[in-house]
Amino acid sequence: MKRFEVLVAVGLVFGAGCSAPDTEQQTGSVEDAAITPAATLTFDAGWGELQDGPLVAGGTVTIDYDPARLAACEATQGGNLQWAVTGYAQIAGGPVTTFDVLSPNHPGGEPVTFTLDAAGDLALWFEATSGYGCHEWDSDFGNNYHFEVGAPASFPSWAGDAEIAIERFTCGSEPCPGDLFPAQNGFLFDTWARQRATVAHIYFEAWEPGITDWDNPSLWQQLDVQMHYRFAGESTFASRYVDFLRRDGNNARYAVGLRDIDPLGGNTIQNPADCPTATLSLTGPNGAYVSTTVDYYFTVSDVEIRPQPGATFTGTFEDYAGLYAPCL
Repeated sequence: MKRFEVLVAVGLVFGAGCSAPDTEQQTGSVEDAAITPAATLTFDAGWGELQDGPLVAGGTVTIDYDPARLAACEATQGGNLQWAVTGYAQIAGGPVTTFDVLSPNHPGGEPVTFTLDAAGDLALWFEATSGYGCHEWDSDFGNNYHFEVGAPASFPSWAGDAEIAIERFTCGSEPCPGDLFPAQNGFLFDTWARQRATVAHIYFEAWEPGITDWDNPSLWQQLDVQMHYRFAGESTFASRYVDFLRRDGNNARYAVGLRDIDPLGGNTIQNPADCPTATLSLTGPNGAYVSTTVDYYFTVSDVEIRPQPGATFTGTFEDYAGLYAPCL
C-alpha cells in the first residue's frame, strides 16, 4: 500500500502528532557521535524510514529521500523535469522550513543537510507536484514523520574537584595531598603567602574518554579551558586561559597560580594611576592591611565548574596598607 495521499485539510500536515510511524528504525547513539553530532534520515523507495546517528540540537541532519515514493507525479518533457518534490521540516512546533528534494534546480535528488537549531520533536513531510496538475503527499497519512531531537550532551563528560593549596613545603613540584583544601572554602592570599608560599594555586580536573585519558598533544585544541573572575567593585568578569598541568590517571589536571591574578602584588604605589582597579578595604588591627575579594568560576568547553549552579567561588587578597596610601 502506497503511503501518500491527497491533502484534504491543512491540519493533517501541520497538526503534527507525537507518535512515530511503526516502520521507523533507529541505529547509532550519542556515544558514536563526533563532537558535532550528525545524523542521516533515509526515506527509501520501499516505504521504510531509517535513522542513522543521533539527532542532537546544534548538530546536523541529512535527509536522504527517494523521490520514487511519490513517483505517481513523475513527469518529464524533452528530458527536462516537469515535476518536483518538496520537503517540510518543523522542530518543536516552531516555524516550518521547506527544502528541495527534487526540482529543476535540484534534478539529481541528492540528500539535503541542515542544522538542527533546537531540541524537541522533528516533524517531516513531503509534497509532490507536476506541471500536469498532479499533487500528492507523503506524510504518514497526515500524521507526519516524527523524530526526537535531543539536547546537546555536555562536553567534556565531567569537570570539577576544584582545590587550592597555599603552602611553603611541597611534595616534588606540587603540593602534598594533605595540603589541598576545597575551593568552596575560599582562600586568603596574604603577605605570608605572597612572600613565602612555594605553591599557591587553584587546581581542577576534567575527563573525556578518548581525549584526556592519554598523552594527547591536541588536548589544548579539543578542550577550551578558562577562568572567569572579577574583583570587588567590578561588574563584569574577565577571562583567561588555564594551563594544562599534567594527566592524572584518566583526567586532565589544570592549575591557576594565585600570583598570576593577584591584583595587589606587594609593591609600593606612588602614583594613583597605578592603583588597583579593584575596590580596596582596610582590614586588620588599626587598618594595617588592605584587602579585596575575587569571585570566580571555570569553564571547560561546555561544562562550568562552580560551587553550586549559578554561584561563584570566592577568595581574598591581602597586603600591607602602607603600600597603597595613594589608593585609600
